Amino acid sequence: MPQLYALENGARLLFPKDPDAGGSWIALKSNNDAAVLLNGAFVAYQHTPLYCRSRGLVLIDIISAMHALHSFHGADLDAVAPFTLILFLSGRLYECRWSGSEKFCTELNAKDAHIWSSVTLYDAAATAMREQWFRDFLEAHPFPCQQQILHFHRCGGVGNAGIDLCMNRNGETKTVSITSLLLSSLGASLTYLDLERKTKHTESFIHAAQTEAAYVQ
Repeated sequence: MPQLYALENGARLLFPKDPDAGGSWIALKSNNDAAVLLNGAFVAYQHTPLYCRSRGLVLIDIISAMHALHSFHGADLDAVAPFTLILFLSGRLYECRWSGSEKFCTELNAKDAHIWSSVTLYDAAATAMREQWFRDFLEAHPFPCQQQILHFHRCGGVGNAGIDLCMNRNGETKTVSITSLLLSSLGASLTYLDLERKTKHTESFIHAAQTEAAYVQ
């Protein structure tokens, strides 16, 4: 469940916390910056004991920094497993990847629609199929609202739980939650759907007329 966290460096973040490592896979900052994490970079990899630092904690470190992109480039990631980090910073969109040995960063068009699939969960064929589902969704909904996007994440697919967006592989690996961010000039919100408890939780930053942001639960 997402909560507001005020960090020692002054950053204020909304994110659902990983109960094991204390990090997260998604975070929203009070200034409308945001970050999303996927396991793996370009190809599937073999996890080793050398990977001892949580990628979720790396996400929090980077998005909470004053200059998140500089933080990614300057981070020591030698003890971190490969990942893909999507950063939305001051209206600009970046795809940052750590391959396990090298960093890559590409700026994307923030006005275009994008979809990513974790390389640790989906092979190239499944990824291409999911991208086609996304194109079909956008053809039917050229300007989708948040509820339509959430519905796509819950129902997108062909009825094959192994590759559908809401995935379940014999109960061993499955989608247990869906998190959605909504950003606007008036504020930003994080909506968390707990699929196992069947609950919905939304936390918001509402931008005041001044430079500070108010927090609403």
